[in-house]
Amino acid sequence: MTSPATANAKSSYKIVKIKTYSTRVPFYVKGSGNVYMWNASHSKKILNLKNHPRSQWYRAKSVILKHGSSNRVYYKLVLGGHYKFWQGYVRRSQLAKGYGPNYSGHARVGYYKLTRALQLTGRTYHNKVVSGSLPKGTIIRAATYVSKQKTWLNISLDGLSHQTRSKLNFMLYITSDLLYANKDLNPQAPNYLTPVSEPAYIIPAPQRDNDAKTSPNWRTDLYPGKTSEYWDQVLPILRLTTDGYVEYYAHPTFQNSYLSSNDNPTASEKITHYETSGNQTTIYYANHLDGFNDQKTGSNTDQQYKLTIENQKKVVTVNKRDANGTIFSTTSYGQFLIGGRPFHSLDYTDD
Repeated sequence: MTSPATANAKSSYKIVKIKTYSTRVPFYVKGSGNVYMWNASHSKKILNLKNHPRSQWYRAKSVILKHGSSNRVYYKLVLGGHYKFWQGYVRRSQLAKGYGPNYSGHARVGYYKLTRALQLTGRTYHNKVVSGSLPKGTIIRAATYVSKQKTWLNISLDGLSHQTRSKLNFMLYITSDLLYANKDLNPQAPNYLTPVSEPAYIIPAPQRDNDAKTSPNWRTDLYPGKTSEYWDQVLPILRLTTDGYVEYYAHPTFQNSYLSSNDNPTASEKITHYETSGNQTTIYYANHLDGFNDQKTGSNTDQQYKLTIENQKKVVTVNKRDANGTIFSTTSYGQFLIGGRPFHSLDYTDD
């Protein structure tokens, strides 16, 4: 970072009008020349934006600066991210609305329903290329993100059921990127995607899981009990998938209760209906889900059994200490009742 330079002449600039914005709108520098950020009195250069091509700026205010007989519009810009102390005033004519050509980020997680079959090509964590077609009507979890002044869609295949993935030869931990729109501000979804609300039966991300705000791959798994006894404990896994399945894995392969690509659910049912009331969601399906206290409904349809999922809206936090009593890790466990039986989710943020 270059050192801020101070203007030599005493400032004769005066703010005569201010407008404050409640919504953050991104701006970037036009061209490749010098563009200086000034303090409010226009007496000190804070930095040269030319030297920060990857930084993303947001408009906080617009002001009219009077200098002699002329008035000029300046934007007060603040830096995105954690560096809030980088802020100052830049002439509007030197700026363009949008994300800069070198910027990559601004991810937003959402849910989408396919209006037609969608051919996907993705890569595994081991960089193996796989491809397949998701059927029409599938609900997926994905994140839009900006790169090269376009908006892209990162689709999580981890959120789909084993049944759907096995038909397509998609394994766990695969994502696929698609071009969402050829612009980076207020893009419209392509016609094969319909934005939808998060299905009510989906287990919410832990409150402190910041990854869930930017990545579609956050964990939606639940584990028996109120907490995990130790970090690498292997626990059964209950999953509710975006394409409408409830799955139970009684004997997962890996520690930390991660699923292997070879793991098959010991019980799986298609969710045919669901209802919500307060913190409780009831899912319906055709057959008994082994290992759970579901209830018969008396129906002869595909809703013969139901299972209640109650989000208790509380977190149990466990601190791990070393021999000196110093906390070296913290894990938070979201609390749920599944058919009256305690389950927990994991927040890996502080592990």
